[in-house]
Amino acid sequence: MGRRLQDGWVYVVTDVELDGPWPGINSMRSFASVAVSLDGTEHGRFEAVLEPLPGTAPDERTRAWFDTQPGAWDAATTDPEPVSDVIARYVEWLRALPWPRTFASFPMSLDGPWIDYYLRRFSRYGVRQGHHEDDTVFAGGGLCIKSYAAAL
Repeated sequence: MGRRLQDGWVYVVTDVELDGPWPGINSMRSFASVAVSLDGTEHGRFEAVLEPLPGTAPDERTRAWFDTQPGAWDAATTDPEPVSDVIARYVEWLRALPWPRTFASFPMSLDGPWIDYYLRRFSRYGVRQGHHEDDTVFAGGGLCIKSYAAAL
């Protein structure tokens, strides 16, 4: 008999598109999240294109990479919205998801810090919040999808 894939958690699987490697020096241009349970049940999707942050500029090497990917720059930058509006909607969307929920991505070391930076700059939340905080949008410190898959 096969193992039943259910653990009660909702995983907010997220990918970001950036115009450079450094939050605050460069900008997150777009991101998307899909909320899923371990058994594959989808709980919702969120995607947005963001205006670049004031005072930031695209990194030359990152922009050169985008030039090798037909249509990618346009998809990541067309019809941007104000960041504060996007993050407010994202927090509202997150708070409507079932609990417990955690942030998940690959690579976690890239996507996680960028979403954390934007959440902290434009809301009172973060990917990882202190144990003393009782109003959070994620439980735990996030999940690296590749590490999780390797453990299975």
